[in-house]
Amino acid sequence: MTKKKPEPNAAKPKYELTSQEVTAIKKLVAPAKPAPRLKVLNEKGTTISTAHPDQLAGQALLMDALGTADIDFYGGLIDQLASAAWRKEEVDEHSLNFMLSVVKGIEPNDQVEAMLAAQMAAVHMTTMTFARRLAQVENIPQQDSAERAFNKLTSTRQHECAKARSLHARSD
Repeated sequence: MTKKKPEPNAAKPKYELTSQEVTAIKKLVAPAKPAPRLKVLNEKGTTISTAHPDQLAGQALLMDALGTADIDFYGGLIDQLASAAWRKEEVDEHSLNFMLSVVKGIEPNDQVEAMLAAQMAAVHMTTMTFARRLAQVENIPQQDSAERAFNKLTSTRQHECAKARSLHARSD
């Protein structure tokens, strides 16, 4: 008795998405509050601009996502996020956009909420840096130092998470 081999060019049955997968894809494709990312140019100093074909429209979308109409606040907050994303003598675009995404995800209603969200993003980034350092220690003094910083930062994050929950409860 010989087994029948499948045809090498036989078409595989098309995968059918589940309703959960369709819902997840719809959420991904149509975010609630679309706002552009930032791009970083590190030539002759650092320039940060929106990754939008029209800079004014991109800036307006970002300002709206940050809960502000004040250009000075917007510029200051972006500068502060960029400073927190400084890596190896330049602004790390990936880290900057991650922190911006955290702030946008909190959906601040005003400048105070945007500042708290930016602080939460920066503390989270630093906490993860010290978690990595703690995992890579080579001696006891390094371990003690990284552990102290990590513990302080995680304590700060717990307080910030409580603030974020109260902000969201207030806005609902």
